[in-house]
Amino acid sequence: MGINRTLEEKERMIQKNLITGISILIEFYRVFIGCAYAIFAPVDCGDHPCNFIENLLGGSTLDNANYVFNVITILVFAGHYYIELKRENKLNRYMKINHEIPSDTQSIGNVLTKLTDKREFALRKIHRYYKLSTYFTLFMFSLNTLFSGVVIFVYYLDPKSGTAFFTNTLFIGTKLYQSLQSVNAENNIYYSAYSQSKIQFNDVNPEKMKDTSKGSDMV
Repeated sequence: MGINRTLEEKERMIQKNLITGISILIEFYRVFIGCAYAIFAPVDCGDHPCNFIENLLGGSTLDNANYVFNVITILVFAGHYYIELKRENKLNRYMKINHEIPSDTQSIGNVLTKLTDKREFALRKIHRYYKLSTYFTLFMFSLNTLFSGVVIFVYYLDPKSGTAFFTNTLFIGTKLYQSLQSVNAENNIYYSAYSQSKIQFNDVNPEKMKDTSKGSDMV
């Protein structure tokens, strides 16, 4: 019975990690396209619309500065997704969703004491890093959007230019807004970053509880 439950837990973890990994790849691809406005945005090259090579080679100071902002912002997002994935992995390993117990901050705080000190510290640490990463990524995305907006305005081609800019900005902005909701939740409240509805972890995975008989404090 216990072995079957353990196997089910492992299968559940593998499935969650697979879904999370695919979600990250899809999101990061869209973020890459959205942040690299200087390369992918339809803009004016005088007597014709710029093609991909013309966008890439650009040449003007404004173009080159925008490339730098685009690349830096993409790298910042890559770091943000890395931290987000590590946080999600720890939440899936250490905690679970239990609809039979309370989900308020005090109750979850009591539940977290069932974790070893190292595991609880590791969970809070990665959540703190995720919060800092979210704010910094939002800051860089705002600068990149502002700079890219200037480029779109200067080389405005037709309504498609503005539509592409608005659509990409809206997608990435929505993603960051969801991250902000997660990091600004009450103390001890941990939401999954990869669920269509807000899923809250409110119980400890039995396999990660303290083993008081052995004094285990493994991460």
